[in-house]
Amino acid sequence: MEHMKMWGTNLAFKLKYNDTFSITSSVRRVRTAPESTAGTPFVIMGGERITGDMNFHQRYKDLFWFSYRVGFKPVAGRITSDAGFGCLIRVAQSMLAETIKRHLGLNGAYDKHKERVRILSLFLDNELDHTISPFSLRRMCEIAHEICQLRPGEWFRGSTASLVLEEAVKRGLKDSSLSNFRIFAFIQGAIELHQLDRDMPHEKEEESKESNQKTETGALLMISTMLGLDEVNPDYYAPILDILALPQSVGILGGEGNKALYFFGFQGDRLLFLDPHYVQPALKGIEDLNDPRGLGTYEPHGSYSLEIRRMQTSVTLCFYVQNRADLDDLIARMRQLEEQHQDNWFLSLIEGPLDDLHGCDMEDFHPLD
Repeated sequence: MEHMKMWGTNLAFKLKYNDTFSITSSVRRVRTAPESTAGTPFVIMGGERITGDMNFHQRYKDLFWFSYRVGFKPVAGRITSDAGFGCLIRVAQSMLAETIKRHLGLNGAYDKHKERVRILSLFLDNELDHTISPFSLRRMCEIAHEICQLRPGEWFRGSTASLVLEEAVKRGLKDSSLSNFRIFAFIQGAIELHQLDRDMPHEKEEESKESNQKTETGALLMISTMLGLDEVNPDYYAPILDILALPQSVGILGGEGNKALYFFGFQGDRLLFLDPHYVQPALKGIEDLNDPRGLGTYEPHGSYSLEIRRMQTSVTLCFYVQNRADLDDLIARMRQLEEQHQDNWFLSLIEGPLDDLHGCDMEDFHPLD
């Protein structure tokens, strides 16, 4: 009965919001490699190269997929589902979960069930204690209202999500393993190096030798920018793929049309993405996460790819650096890409501060949902 109810909810959602991803020519399901890309490796954010459909789908199942939920405790006294407004929040959660997984060093052998539960508990829709779930949709809506005057139920931009997540971390995280985790939101298409130098200074060699404890700060960098006016500049196609292939990349928050998507890789010139436009029942709490059925609702299915020319022009590029040395490596790689692409490069590295422009007031960044 519950399954039929959710099927009906999703059908109604598709009709109401004209969600036609499965039949548009620009979007293709990644079941078997199409003839035009047969033998072409899949490149996952961070530069991981995968050959073969079976190997790709095995890796794909390890991603964190956040989708619309229905039936959670009311947000702002009235909202019990984010269907229709929360897709940018959901793709930001997918990206952040992947980033935290990398921050915790979960790339080799580990207890997958235990660690996925641990990470996903930070995002529970029904958890009212924000120290337990600091990145829940509920908490993100609360912070967005405080710092952006954005009412619950209104669309997020990529720049808004960046500022909200940055603020959530500043307010403190209960999980001690994230005590050395930072988020930096750059909302004008440029990385402000002076801010990184201030908050992630080079460690003195003698200090690092004296301490046996890990004091290095890992950081998520979120850079919001525009890739064109009405459509993506074709000259930017190659730089976009090169950015996704950087070792520090944790994907791109973007979209197609007015629908937000999480781009996590590419095959040939097609972008691979997670689509949040699917309604599922909200989990009651941590007990549902410990149930394989509940945990399984965060496992992606139906992988898709999109022609790069069809992506939304408003994007947020995301990078994770595990320490200062990794940050320096990212900056060096970006300078190399800037030299390689020259006038077709769209990111800036600046030494001084930019004008104080609040991300909530950036009218050029189109709302996505």
